[in-house]
Amino acid sequence: AKHVSVLFCGDDGIDIDQGYNGVIQFAFVVLAADSNHGAEVDSFEEAATDNSLRTFPVMYNAHFVGHTGNEVGSASSDDDTVATIRLREG
Repeated sequence: AKHVSVLFCGDDGIDIDQGYNGVIQFAFVVLAADSNHGAEVDSFEEAATDNSLRTFPVMYNAHFVGHTGNEVGSASSDDDTVATIRLREG
C-alpha cells in the first residue's frame, strides 16, 4: 500500500497479522484519545512452528503521532501498555 493515512481510529491504526507479507510506504497515523496503538504487528499463534504463517511486513517513511494523555484508550485491547508500536507473536 502507498500513501496511507489513518486518523483518530478507535483501535490500532495499522493492524498487521495473519501472515501478511507486503510493503507499506508513506504511512501517516494520528491516534485519538480512545485509540489503542499506532501499529500492532503479530502472526498466527501457530507461526512458532510454521514459518509460512509468520507476518513479515516492510514499512518505509512512516510517521506516528501518539496519545496526548499517555493512556491507551481502546477497551478492545488485551494490552494497555502505552506504546505507539506493538510487536508480538512471531
